[in-house]
Parts: sequence; C-alpha cells; structure tokens
Amino acid sequence: ILNYSNEPVAISAEGPIEIVGPSVVSLRGGMTGTYIKTTGKEGPATVTLSSPALGEVTLPLTVKVEK
Repeated sequence: ILNYSNEPVAISAEGPIEIVGPSVVSLRGGMTGTYIKTTGKEGPATVTLSSPALGEVTLPLTVKVEK
C-alpha cells in the first residue's frame, strides 16, 4: 500500500466484462476500487490497471454463466 499516493490509474477490460464507472480513477491513500460486470457471455477476460508512475498490472479472469 502506498499510503500517500494519489496517482491516477487507468482501468480497462477485455472479454465478456465491462467496467462500471470511470475508466480513470485516482488513488486515495494508495488505494482505489472499481466494479466490473459481465455481459452475459462466458469466456476469458482481463482487467488491466495502468499508471505512468506505477506501471501496469493485468488480472486474468474467467467468466462462467450458470445455466
């Protein structure tokens, strides 16, 4: 945790998911959060967080739809 960081972080999603809310957020006390939602389809998805000062992280996800 970067307690005093207020860096902007860009959030993007690929696959059968969407970001709910803004695509760029600022850290608050080194932390932030967002919501994602599915599009109703199955498959692999990724959420990527990137910041000019902090680099990039990609989080792999798998979306499954119960039938």
